[in-house]
Formats: sequence, C-alpha cells, structure tokens
Amino acid sequence: MILRLNVEAPVELTHGLLGLRAGDGTFHVVNVASLAAFYPMPYKATYAASKRFLLDFSLALREELRGQGVTVTTVCPAGMPTTPECIAAIEAQGLMGQLTTLNTGSVAARTLDAAVAGRPVYIPGALNRFLCALDSLSRGPGSPGQSTGGGAPPIAPRPGANRPAVLPRFLRRRGREAPQS
Repeated sequence: MILRLNVEAPVELTHGLLGLRAGDGTFHVVNVASLAAFYPMPYKATYAASKRFLLDFSLALREELRGQGVTVTTVCPAGMPTTPECIAAIEAQGLMGQLTTLNTGSVAARTLDAAVAGRPVYIPGALNRFLCALDSLSRGPGSPGQSTGGGAPPIAPRPGANRPAVLPRFLRRRGREAPQS
C-alpha cells in the first residue's frame, strides 16, 4: 500500500498533469517527500525508501524539464501534526520530535514560496536543515542517504506527447473527461 501511495500515485499524477499543461506560463510541480528521504530507517525501510524514490524522481524530472517552463520542488518535512496518530508519534520522540515539528500552515505557505522561486528541495525548519546538512557531511559520496546520480532515459511526457491512460481513468472516476489532444 505504501508503494502505491508514495511511488505509483505521484508518478501517475505528475505525468498526467504534465500532459495537461498549457504552453504558456510556468507550471509548478510540488511533491511531498520527508526527511526520511535522506536516511535509511530500520523498521520503516519501505517508507524511507519510497520517500527517497520521490525525492530522486522529482530531482530527475526537474532536470528533464529544464527550459520547458516547469519547476519541480520537493518538500521534505519532519513529522507533521496532521492526525492524532501523527501527534502521538511526534510526542513519543520527546524533545527532538517537539523541536523538529512545525506548523502545517506555515510549511504549506513556505513550500509554495519555494515552488514559485524554483527551488529544487525545501526542508522546512532551520533545525531540520542543519541536521540534514550535518548528517550529509558525515557521509561520503555514494554512501547510504547520498544520491549518486546516474543517467536514465527521459520519463517526462513532452508537450504534445500522448497522455498516459491513467489520467482519463482518474478523471472519469471524478465525473470529468480528459481534454482531447
């Protein structure tokens, strides 16, 4: 289930929405990963790996779409107090949970600012950014938690390309039709 939510759904939606963009203006894509994207996490391996995939997918897509009027921003927040279960998990982390958790409204507003500014990655909170930077200094290139890059074929639909079949199916479920090419 977690792979469908954090990998399949964002990829399908992103490709579908890219196929709908108009040729004029800037199109902003925002994907929500997590600080977990930067760390292999025992007992949460699938979650952390799925968030790492979303971060790497977004960074690669950003490069593929460079110069086409599309920005791709990935927000990587720490725990967000969105449900009673999330709040309980944050509280169970003690002081670090309290220090790294931020207001959801503030994170959302600053994420939109980062997207409009064209930033590739936004890590909310000065302490979270500091901890992430400190950790990356302790790891060498190519070690767990570090991106090694690599060349892969383009995966983003180009303007005028056929839209993925998932978008019409997605829109039909909501009582709408996909625009015709």
